[in-house]
Amino acid sequence: MVSLLPFQGFHYNAEKVKDFGLVIAPPYDQISEDMQNHLYEQSPYNFIRLIFGKVFPEDNEAENRYTRAEKSLTQWRQDGVLVQDKEPAFYLYEQKFQLYDQWLTRTGLVGLMRLEPLGKGVFPHEKTFPKPKEDRLKLMKTCKSNFEHVFFLYDDPDRSFDKILNPSRAVLLFSCKDAAGTTHTISKILEPEVLRSISSFFKDKNLLIADGHHRYETSLAYQQELRSIFCSSTVDEAPFNFRLGTFVSLQNKGLKILPTHRVLKNLSESQIQLLEQGLNHYFDLNTAPDLSSMLERMGRKNHSFGVTLGGKFLAAVLKPSVDIEKEFPEVPAVLRELDVFLLHHLIFQRLLQIPAEKSDEWIEYIRWPEEVLQRIKNNSHRAAFFLNPVKPEQVRKVAESGEKMPHKSTDFYPKLWSGLVFYKMDF
Repeated sequence: MVSLLPFQGFHYNAEKVKDFGLVIAPPYDQISEDMQNHLYEQSPYNFIRLIFGKVFPEDNEAENRYTRAEKSLTQWRQDGVLVQDKEPAFYLYEQKFQLYDQWLTRTGLVGLMRLEPLGKGVFPHEKTFPKPKEDRLKLMKTCKSNFEHVFFLYDDPDRSFDKILNPSRAVLLFSCKDAAGTTHTISKILEPEVLRSISSFFKDKNLLIADGHHRYETSLAYQQELRSIFCSSTVDEAPFNFRLGTFVSLQNKGLKILPTHRVLKNLSESQIQLLEQGLNHYFDLNTAPDLSSMLERMGRKNHSFGVTLGGKFLAAVLKPSVDIEKEFPEVPAVLRELDVFLLHHLIFQRLLQIPAEKSDEWIEYIRWPEEVLQRIKNNSHRAAFFLNPVKPEQVRKVAESGEKMPHKSTDFYPKLWSGLVFYKMDF
């Protein structure tokens, strides 16, 4: 059972910030050093200064990226750059974006959810790592804020939630474009009857975490830490029991998951030979004249992926004689169905003996196929693997089964940007 609540969101003040496109930022884990520098230069009020501040050699316990974020937050509130809405609201977050040659719209609901243990109403599909959680916890403890959203998915097969919402009656806050041309629009819903209907709709829903696994687990850790301190009768309603999120239907036509392709780097001659032998043993290999032809051919059947090796484009389709259940009897069926599982466990781990815990030392993860080709150009000791996208239904099955997908299996596109509306836990 999920408890979803409206809240008094913080956001930029349109009287102080004339171009919201200059102050919003991608989520922190998508920001390179070059992008960080660019966002710093773009505006003195860019949200990067809160979510992913710079680190300096002279930093210490009293002065660091987290304390600087808190100082910026306090100063921006005092200067009226950031304001808080006076009434609780749910917010509509609409993204209009281009993917390949198609324009799409994805709409999500922004609200607060009461934190639930993983596996009890909230289901992850990815593993998390200690270092990012440590970083996010320091920021949360210092600023007492949810600056960034967790991206949640919910099931609504008959699209009944659309009947509750009436976007035309929502109050527009602002709309802006990012550098990639995606338009971000935030509106707020204030009508008490609609707010109650929204909360009621989610009471019997399970939520899947699409993006923001580290953020959600950080909120759970923060809650646990503070509940042990605030031992009062009102602790259950304390602000740290809630988490900011954007909630999108699994049936939303703008919900797109991109594959993340893999480049294997620094292969030895013996590994290249092993790879060629293994591919021929397990797969039917169809040579394609170019990248687009390979991508088209590999998308026609289950258990297939593309390979570039030695200048060739190959569509690799699992041979009918290969029984994946017998090859991996200990692995749940929901994972055996995934092309990315087959690539990691059959090719990377079994054939090439790449340990799962050290995969990042061997593998580069790249979103766009054309960029993959640039990365391996004129390098005979690299091989690239191109994946089909995971389907939303596959994410649901894996998450609700309690299993985890291999690293970088899903790339929900576009990302939820930061600086649109956030939650400040004043206590």
